[in-house]
Amino acid sequence: MSYYLTIEQLHCAVAAIAKALDQLNIDYAVMGGAAVCIMGSDPQRTTEDVDSVIHVDERNITADKATDLLLKSSDDFIDVSRYGHVIPAYRLVIGDVERLVQMEIFDLPPWPRRPQYDLTTATRRNITLQGHKVKFFSPEWIFREKVCSGHQRGGSAKGMQDVGDAVRMLRLADPSAPEMDFTGREELAEALKFFLSKRPDAQSLVRQKVKCDAILN
Repeated sequence: MSYYLTIEQLHCAVAAIAKALDQLNIDYAVMGGAAVCIMGSDPQRTTEDVDSVIHVDERNITADKATDLLLKSSDDFIDVSRYGHVIPAYRLVIGDVERLVQMEIFDLPPWPRRPQYDLTTATRRNITLQGHKVKFFSPEWIFREKVCSGHQRGGSAKGMQDVGDAVRMLRLADPSAPEMDFTGREELAEALKFFLSKRPDAQSLVRQKVKCDAILN
């Protein structure tokens, strides 16, 4: 059953997931709606799952292997099927009710056209939740990702949600971060142009924080 998490429930689930990954010595960064909800502090934005990217080190622990390890390491995780693919879900207990918080885990090797999934170069931010340090992609990284995904999804409901998320992250973004430099990247310039067509109210902030000679000069 699909449902949206309160911010307190999301904090609990994300902290538990991060702790489990840390115990397995798997480097990661939380992204997507969970990151936007936690960093953006907007009660209008909710989510029902947790997306993350992991770093595949010399042990060759891929997303699929990480799923297996999580399922074997703790009874707090069970397997569920999503789009015909097995993914882990965290068993969030609320009073006497159990809710399943689905996780999508990504890694770089299957996505060679998404170099942004390389955790060795991406900027990240640590946030303490439930007493545990959790690693997130930075607002700048998420802004760029949401601008691109919003463009790819066009005017769909998901696309417009991405546009809204990009605005939330833009407000938090550090203009000196490398992810805010779109210069020389035609695909980023086109995505930014689409973003501004949907949110012209963000133009002033974009000019303050984003470098993109193609459309901002």
